Amino acid sequence: ITDSSKEEKIDSQEKVKLGTTYYYQVEEKEKPNKNYVNKIKKAVLKIDNMANDFFSVTELENTKFKVMEFEGKWLESFGKPEAKGVWIIYGESFHGKSSFMTQLAKYLTGFVKHKVLINSLEEGKSHSLKLNIQRAALGTVADKILLGNRQPIEAVKNRLKSRRSPEIIFTDSIQYTDLNKKTYHQLRDEFSSKLWVFISQA
Repeated sequence: ITDSSKEEKIDSQEKVKLGTTYYYQVEEKEKPNKNYVNKIKKAVLKIDNMANDFFSVTELENTKFKVMEFEGKWLESFGKPEAKGVWIIYGESFHGKSSFMTQLAKYLTGFVKHKVLINSLEEGKSHSLKLNIQRAALGTVADKILLGNRQPIEAVKNRLKSRRSPEIIFTDSIQYTDLNKKTYHQLRDEFSSKLWVFISQA
């Protein structure tokens, strides 16, 4: 594999262009075995990471991101946000954070293939959570909603490693997690394709 600043060659069966700079350098005509292919795959991942460290304005402008096509009041408030990342909903106690969370969760079910997870750390499986769910009419999208009853972050992570895992995760509230700066960054990096929505007390 070769880039414009450093040459590092790895045998490959065919030339595969990666962007405008990185590519496989053909070295052998033999059919690669499984270990050979895995070696190349790891090299591709390494190059992709290198390419994302620094980028030009033109490269950014030409990059296509998966965004959610919000409409109406949601479009006015949020625009068209990317379908991954971290959001924080914060406010004083009894100012409607949980109610807004359930309304937003319902709307976001229209942008997922599998489910939206609402992990209720503060209230758990409670009457107040039931009332919020009823007010937001989450029953109409019940097949796209998964509820967590005070599930710790490790349990959520295990669930996200399974097939057909939720694409969007609400956590109510972040003060009831054991996350610190280090574990937060680890969580975000490990599940970077997910959208995390944390509820926070102001």
